[in-house]
Amino acid sequence: MKYALVTGCDHGLGLSLCGGLLDRGYTVLAGRYDSDEKQIDSLAARHDGRLIVCDLDISSDESVKALAGDFPFSSLDLLINSAGILGCMDKGPDAPIDFDLIQRVINVNAVGTLRMTIAMLPWLRRGEGRTVVNISSEAGSIADCERVGWFGYCMSKAANNMQGALIHNTLRLEGGRVFQIHPGHVATYMRGHLDTTASIGPDEAAEGVLRTVLDGDYPAGTAAVLSRLSGKGDALVMKRALIIGTYENAAYHPFRGVDDQLVKALEGAFEATLTDDLNHLTDLSGYDLLVSYIDNLPAQWPEGVAESVLRFVGEGGGLLLLHYGICLSTLEPLEALIGGRFDHHPPQEPITFTPTSDGFLAGTEAFTISEEPYQFRLCADDLETVLEYEYRGERYIGGWLRTQGKGRVVYLAPGHSVQTFLLSAYQEMIRKGAMWAVGATN
Repeated sequence: MKYALVTGCDHGLGLSLCGGLLDRGYTVLAGRYDSDEKQIDSLAARHDGRLIVCDLDISSDESVKALAGDFPFSSLDLLINSAGILGCMDKGPDAPIDFDLIQRVINVNAVGTLRMTIAMLPWLRRGEGRTVVNISSEAGSIADCERVGWFGYCMSKAANNMQGALIHNTLRLEGGRVFQIHPGHVATYMRGHLDTTASIGPDEAAEGVLRTVLDGDYPAGTAAVLSRLSGKGDALVMKRALIIGTYENAAYHPFRGVDDQLVKALEGAFEATLTDDLNHLTDLSGYDLLVSYIDNLPAQWPEGVAESVLRFVGEGGGLLLLHYGICLSTLEPLEALIGGRFDHHPPQEPITFTPTSDGFLAGTEAFTISEEPYQFRLCADDLETVLEYEYRGERYIGGWLRTQGKGRVVYLAPGHSVQTFLLSAYQEMIRKGAMWAVGATN
């Protein structure tokens, strides 16, 4: 049995989300603000106990605590925070502004969403999905802001996005995730009457939300999880990563086993595609990140690989190279892009890898493991060291970053065997490297 809770189910999108979840086999708890609204009761009557209706005001601590104190499910797989209010559509700073109303809008749309999520965390942690969906809006995008007014609603949705990001940073470590979704301009009653100017009906919008969240139907080119709204009605979901290694006849560094650990390291932020086909490197369109763990140098690289990777990074793609994945630099144009190439390594022995204090890995734990002390022939003056190791009294570079055009490149030297990838500290380094490479962190 799958369990979901949806807020704001009086009518419109929340009501349609309940219907869509029932069609998908969920048992649903529907939060209704106005007890005089009976549409949700009619839906419940048609579904034989699988839709439970409760009165709920997410702006009230007492109302949310009362729900938590008498929660009908033993666990919760999916929470959809759909409740929201519009407030005054003020025209700008020179027009009259109702500050009390702005505070109410923020209390519902941002604080209310957080209030609900915090209250439901115990049940979410017992569920299988551990998924939170916050219905946001392009109005909350700072990057795409073109309005001069509508302060309450825009500010509330920006705050909604941030609280979702903060919750996501906790849930993702527990196998959960948070979606911030702009469903489009939906025909709802938020203005006190049906918005007939809207471009999409609530049933269609609800199906789009559920398809994105439950079916993994992520629109191509969407933003990173919670990084920014696209302003085009896209879901804020995961960036796409192509991870390439060597499955068959790997000389030293087999991909099998490492592949699962890389997917785990990127989980929640990237939709990963695994491959050992070098031809994939000739067309990287549709991807945001390329991760190289290639082992064997081919007798001949597929035609166009160097040009494709250069174009990918130059146009804003991220490149993350791990251990011998730096072998891409044997293609001369890519040596300059990467900033260097592998030169040699002394015999394998226990090595301690330590993040530098001022790079994006700052604060990540150092770790010691038996590794090959890779040494390099560097060719770029703009490399920034992010990882170091000590070998027989000398300190060596163990990882670096650089930028090229609109894109970013990260190299991390550890990774001789799957044992290194099993370390939580290295998993964190890989994740941070990937997030920096795609511009999600500074």
